[in-house]
Amino acid sequence: MGIVTGSMWIVLGGCEATYLLKQGYYQVALLAQRVPLDTALEDDSLSGTLKRKMRLARDACLFAEKNLSLNCGDSYSTFIPVEGDSLAYSVMACPRDSLSPLTWSFPLVGSFPYKGFFRLEDALSEARKLEAQNYDVHVGRISAFSALGWFSDPIYSTMLHLDDTELVYTILHELVHKTIFFKDRGEFNEQIATFIGWKGALLFYEKTEGPGSRNSMKITATIEAEKALSELLQKTKTELEEVYTGPLSLSEKLELKQAAFSRLSQEIMRLSRMFPEGRLRGLENIAWNNASFLAIWLYRYNVGDLEALWDERGRELRELVETLKEWKGKGLDPQEEVSKWRKSRSRSRGEARHPHTAGYGPSWK
Repeated sequence: MGIVTGSMWIVLGGCEATYLLKQGYYQVALLAQRVPLDTALEDDSLSGTLKRKMRLARDACLFAEKNLSLNCGDSYSTFIPVEGDSLAYSVMACPRDSLSPLTWSFPLVGSFPYKGFFRLEDALSEARKLEAQNYDVHVGRISAFSALGWFSDPIYSTMLHLDDTELVYTILHELVHKTIFFKDRGEFNEQIATFIGWKGALLFYEKTEGPGSRNSMKITATIEAEKALSELLQKTKTELEEVYTGPLSLSEKLELKQAAFSRLSQEIMRLSRMFPEGRLRGLENIAWNNASFLAIWLYRYNVGDLEALWDERGRELRELVETLKEWKGKGLDPQEEVSKWRKSRSRSRGEARHPHTAGYGPSWK
């Protein structure tokens, strides 16, 4: 089981009463430790670095509300100290010969391809049970998660271990979840949070420090690394799906699976040398299986439809956010809306290439 940093996780329900009560207890205990941010900033026991990062987190939240149309409100206006460098842990599971993850359903918010735990021993216990059922399993560390508006998200001390650019990205990522959340669309929710999170972090530093600043350049390099990783993951996913849906025996599929992951590992090492920024170096030692692959896939930087949709919105993140909020407000399925837009865009491109046949085709803007 590999361990990487996770993001969104929420304890709002579940089919197991014991699980719900236990995780709910830990959540309430955490929230009881909240102190106002102003009080934390006056605490002499906290280092100047931690206090600077607290201000940065709050500044990023306010920036997101003003410039990106994301809901900040009272989020990140309180502080909770947490022992260690992990707030919680997520468990993902997947059949050995499939990329269809095991999902867990939660009242009000729908299904998720992961299950969260506040204590590592509980996560590892769940992982062992799933491994005994012959699943590929992955345990991920979580430094922050979104409460989806059920309570104001605090600044957890675990978030302050991140470097500045990752902290700003994390704040924006979680605010996307708070602002725009589509029930039963976990992968899409993570895609929009990852895309808007990185683009928003770049905009934050371009506006506060300038386009040529060190942090702006660092995020630009990180985005390029994430694009390269996304393309590599897509290639591997297509290869694995062809293997898993083919007529081969299970043993043959598993052999080809290991070969595919071996090539992926080698390619990631190559990319990490090309792109030293970002999380590529942290993936060099991951224990690859179907579950760990999907854990990385879930948080990939989308270089397809979302980027094209953003480009069509004049490269204005606020416009993209408003479009997504409109879909959410109307109860629309975002994947269906993206599909409609893709078809409309394809028709418009065809008409542009053949102006003698073009009429007043649909314009989706």
